[in-house]
Amino acid sequence: TTATTTATTTQAGLGDVIASAGYTIFENGKLMLDLVGNVKFGTADASKNLGTGKNDYSAQLDGYSTFGKTTLFATAGYKVVGEPAGTTVNNIAYGTLGISQKVGDQTSAGLILDAAQSSSELSPGTRELSVFVSSKINPDLKIQASLLKGFSDGSPDYGGSLMVTGMF
Repeated sequence: TTATTTATTTQAGLGDVIASAGYTIFENGKLMLDLVGNVKFGTADASKNLGTGKNDYSAQLDGYSTFGKTTLFATAGYKVVGEPAGTTVNNIAYGTLGISQKVGDQTSAGLILDAAQSSSELSPGTRELSVFVSSKINPDLKIQASLLKGFSDGSPDYGGSLMVTGMF
């Protein structure tokens, strides 16, 4: 009989920084489609296994449809994954389904289900559920906080975010 043990380690630190830009390509009052480009800057510490240290680039189509105080939304995207030296990674498809409900004049809350393909044999795909609250500070500025629960080995067990969005 051979006894084995596994050690669990925890790392903390700044994650990757993401910049996005989008343009509305269709709008008819009930349906809106945006084309969005994203750059993930590899700012997370690769030596702590918090990230790859490489940039990723993606393009996505976002769709929104509003029914009264409820908004349904979805994303379909494709990411070109930055490849660290000595590794082989695959570019991936990803998607999102979500619902948002107005709970006040300037405040909404909702759920988001995210999924993405695996970028390598060593990294499983992601499956995550987030709950969020979003509030408009003024017509051009919004703040959003969220909590996340991961459902795959490629997702964090738990997470959170704070996002500030400005329109110009």
